[in-house]
Order: sequence, then C-alpha cells, then structure tokens
Amino acid sequence: MSFKIYNTEKWSAEQMAPYFENVIKSIVYFNQKFPDDYNPETILNDILKGEKVLWIIVDAHENFMAHVTTQLQELVTGTLRAVIVTLGGKGGAPLTKLITQIEAYYKEKGAKELIIIGRRGWEKSLKSHGYDVNLLEYRKQL
Repeated sequence: MSFKIYNTEKWSAEQMAPYFENVIKSIVYFNQKFPDDYNPETILNDILKGEKVLWIIVDAHENFMAHVTTQLQELVTGTLRAVIVTLGGKGGAPLTKLITQIEAYYKEKGAKELIIIGRRGWEKSLKSHGYDVNLLEYRKQL
C-alpha cells in the first residue's frame, strides 16, 4: 500500500476540512493510550499556535490513515533538534518510509537531528532508516 504525507502548516480551513474529524479522532485515540503524557486540547492548541506541526498521512485514495505532530526544539547549546511528538492512526511500520519528508523539512529549518519517542515495536523499522536507540525510559507506578 502506498502512502503520502502532508505538512498542514500552511493549509487553509478548506484544505483541512475533509480530514478534520479523523484528525481529532486520531489525536483523542492517541491520548487514550497516553493519558498522563498528552491531552487533545494541548496538542491542538500547540498546532494552532504554530508550536507543533501537524502532518497528515493518507493512502493512495486520499483516505486519512494517521496523524503526526512534530516540533523544533532549541537545546541549551543553540543546536536545533526536531522531535516527533505524536503519531496515531493506521498503517503501522510502513509509515516509517515517510519519515524522510519530515527529516528534509527540519533539515531545511537547521535541525541537526530528529528524535522519535516510540514503542519498542518501532525499533526494527526505524533502524532500517538509520535510527538507533539512544535512551530507555524506566517507569514505575507509585
């Protein structure tokens, strides 16, 4: 199956309209999986304020498949880092083929690296695109 990814940063309301309901559902579903880390209102506000970029992934027939949100961070050294903050929807590992477009966008913005925070299941697919595990997060409920 082939996919396309769109950066919606400069989209009009009319361009966004066909996908809006599915984007909201995807963000809400993502939030249900990670309720302590994110909430839909904050994600949407950050997109509207331009602090995060919303990317929409569609299939060959322009059917919504997934959403991605990204942001650019400036480290204390002044180095710019791109971060994939959320990814939710359908399509699984084949979606990683689209990451090169996100990389290119942020390379133009001056980012020196791209970080993806994700589950272990993404490791194999991301390794094939040059990504390595940097840190592990250990968590204990108190």
